[in-house]
Amino acid sequence: APQSTSDTTALHFATEDGQLEEALQGEGHDSWLARKMYVHEARMSALMLNVSYSPSVLALDFSSLRSLQDFMANVAAAATKVEDVPVVLNELELLHTFGSGSTIYQRIRSHYQQQLLVVVSRSLGSLNMLGNPLGLVTSLYSGVTHIFKEPAKELESGRLAGRLSVVQVGQDLARGLERGARSWLRHTVLAWCNTISKVSSSGARFVAYLSMDEAFASEISKAPHDRDDTLHI
Repeated sequence: APQSTSDTTALHFATEDGQLEEALQGEGHDSWLARKMYVHEARMSALMLNVSYSPSVLALDFSSLRSLQDFMANVAAAATKVEDVPVVLNELELLHTFGSGSTIYQRIRSHYQQQLLVVVSRSLGSLNMLGNPLGLVTSLYSGVTHIFKEPAKELESGRLAGRLSVVQVGQDLARGLERGARSWLRHTVLAWCNTISKVSSSGARFVAYLSMDEAFASEISKAPHDRDDTLHI
């Protein structure tokens, strides 16, 4: 997974009287937000990572159930699993910003809040119990783009090599179309096989929960790439 980086450089604050420390000492939170503030330069680098989460599978225990809501929550917990959810938070930059503390706070909050909503939607779209529709669409889209990219690459290579006759251009185009079609077929087959596999895996986790067999539930949890309560970043 891509590595994440986060740093803040050249951060300078100046309150209305020039001393942030004095503004913070003895002042409440509301008073600090109401003060005027000047941000000379502030940068928070972009954050890019992939997140995978696999909860443990516990066998059904009627003695621990108190309501139907508890049962549904346990079912959801057993079947919920996500893999390689892309988490991307774009860079935040504040240059020569002047305003109240609340205004600057709202700007920072709005910047990250909107992106976190996208992360949540990606997480829902990556649920294995749904077949990871986000991964399915991404793989299918990649296969379709190769139908056009491969012929273009072959034509460009032929042009650079001086293959400019009608016959040679036709051969390059045919070779590119063949490669693009193979790539599209490969991506399509793998995408659907991956989706079916993820749905089947979620179904197995659900059956393990209903089996009331702790040994079977433990075996399902310890299947390859399906460890108990693991969070990969």
